[in-house]
Amino acid sequence: MNPETFDPRQALQVSSETEARTGRTLQPRVALQYAIWGTAWLIGYGVLHGSSHGWLPLEYSTALIIFGVALFLGVASSIGLSIAVSIGIRGDSAFQGAVYGWTWMLAFVVVFFAASRIAQMGADQQFNGMMVNALAVLVVGMMYMFGGALWRDIPMLVLGIWFLLVNVMALIAGPEQFITVYLTLGVGGFYAAALVTYLQQRRQP
Repeated sequence: MNPETFDPRQALQVSSETEARTGRTLQPRVALQYAIWGTAWLIGYGVLHGSSHGWLPLEYSTALIIFGVALFLGVASSIGLSIAVSIGIRGDSAFQGAVYGWTWMLAFVVVFFAASRIAQMGADQQFNGMMVNALAVLVVGMMYMFGGALWRDIPMLVLGIWFLLVNVMALIAGPEQFITVYLTLGVGGFYAAALVTYLQQRRQP
């Protein structure tokens, strides 16, 4: 570019327009991801709650399998949406998205191994479940806060803070009631974030 013809205002306008286009591309899919995860938690924690509190005729081991399948489908949907978002995005945005996605995956690999070790310690099943879920939701809360700071996404940042607070409340509730906290406040947080993000996107020109 010829320095004599460089217009800083025009460059700033181009940058702002690019950021706006990227935001319009990302936000509908982010809202959809929140809705998908809210549904996955509703199904997963719902069957766990029903099995442990007796309002569903399911063995707890069967409920755990359904819970795992619901989370797996949520992960698969998130990966698919992330791939769709990344198509056509290059440069720093692509790098940030790739690092963010890989961080999610690697963090939950660590959670998986931690869960295996906790299960081998032979403590009470409900206590083990509470600790594993607390560890996983800690990762979720921190990753949403990280994503909110990375993309200046206020709803995502607030959602991350919310999940950290939900985690504290679940730990206070104890092994008997932690599932209830995740089922109500966790699912509600996902659906609220989906609605806010969707309405935010509709208000954009």
